[in-house]
Amino acid sequence: MSLTRRAFTGAAIASAAVPWNASAATQATEAQRVRQLLVDWVVGQHQCLGVAAALVSERGTLFDAQGVLGFADGRPVNADTVFGIASLTKVFTGLLLSISVLRGELALADPVSRHLPNGATVPGFDGREITLLDLAMHATGLPQEIPDYAAAAEHIGTDSDKPLFDFLAKHKLTRPIGESWSYSNINYALIGIALAHRTGRNYEQLVIERIARPLGMPSTRVTPSVEMAARRAHPHLDARTPAPEWNKPWSLGAGSLQSTARDLAVFVSHAMGVRTSPLRDAFDAMLKTTRPAPFLEGDQAIGWGIDKSNGEPRVFFGGRAPGFTSAMMFDPKARRAAVVLGNSALMVESLGREILRPGTVTLQKSAPPDEIALNPALDRLVGRYVLVEGHRDANFAAGEIVEISRTETGIAVFMPRYPKVPLQALGDGAFGIEGFPVRYQFPMGEGPAATLSLTINGKTVVARRQ
Repeated sequence: MSLTRRAFTGAAIASAAVPWNASAATQATEAQRVRQLLVDWVVGQHQCLGVAAALVSERGTLFDAQGVLGFADGRPVNADTVFGIASLTKVFTGLLLSISVLRGELALADPVSRHLPNGATVPGFDGREITLLDLAMHATGLPQEIPDYAAAAEHIGTDSDKPLFDFLAKHKLTRPIGESWSYSNINYALIGIALAHRTGRNYEQLVIERIARPLGMPSTRVTPSVEMAARRAHPHLDARTPAPEWNKPWSLGAGSLQSTARDLAVFVSHAMGVRTSPLRDAFDAMLKTTRPAPFLEGDQAIGWGIDKSNGEPRVFFGGRAPGFTSAMMFDPKARRAAVVLGNSALMVESLGREILRPGTVTLQKSAPPDEIALNPALDRLVGRYVLVEGHRDANFAAGEIVEISRTETGIAVFMPRYPKVPLQALGDGAFGIEGFPVRYQFPMGEGPAATLSLTINGKTVVARRQ
């Protein structure tokens, strides 16, 4: 069905918080604050059509949700709505890795090649092999994605790992293993494959048997059941644009899981220790192994990031895929946690931080979609730009295309091997992607922009309008 703005706003405000075990005054204050943040996110900022959140503490768990399942599905979102959690899956993969180490099934120092299917090869550098620890710390030097992953997903046969191993068999590393932190979905995809091969269980079976069932998380799966699918949110690029589903069957350990705010609240309460957990040792092991990661403004742990930039450390991670975004974080000292799930590609990291620690983030409002008209300042940026040179860290080659398009609320970028992502205006012709150290700079002036400068990890490359 079509959804009018009045119906959308009504559905957003009608969603109610689930009571929690705190004093009446504390409950009312926290509930009102979280409610207003979510209403502003959905109705005021138009960041997504629907969002579900949880605030967890020693006093209990507060749930709230605003908005609807999709542009053509006006059912309200709630704590049991199923979302794709994208790269938040890596926290689960990290936990599975820690469980396997504690069981003696493998060791972090093991070369990953030791635990892969026969015939699978992984590149090394100067005689050094990539270990499971290198993968977990994002210190392999592998690119973020395999080339042409979207096309590869359309031609998957019975061997779903083949596109990944075909790529790895030919790929050459260009820097020493362990030299620097560089985020890669391939890293955690390989951990997932190694764990499955070593245990004789597929990735989803491992998640269910070793995490979901022991912790009591019935709605966390790779493939939603029929019942889960009936309450699943629909993916969108932004508040107006539907997005295709993302299918990378060789990359299950990096971004395949579906879950709910209720299930993730259970998970994070175990992770930060407010529940007596059967997986306590494994959760603790994840945070005992770290290495510096300036991009995270702190450290990389197994599965998690540790942000040390603003007072007490914040343990966090999140994910984004076409159509969904997720964030999960906790403050170990305050013993508070936040979970946020949304049905657009606009990241909910800042919303999660504000729910966790009030006053740490300034959330900006934007005009309603039905008030947005032609915008010459943005329209002049739309087009296809050809990279003059490659960018090693981002796995971009000279001659590849950066495509800028308009959305209802701004502009989006599409680059080879990456999903289409909305850009956030930074001012003076500059745009960024929330949560990533990427800068897109356009020259000021009138008429179509002639060039685009792309800066990643301190290196800038130029693309010229095609």
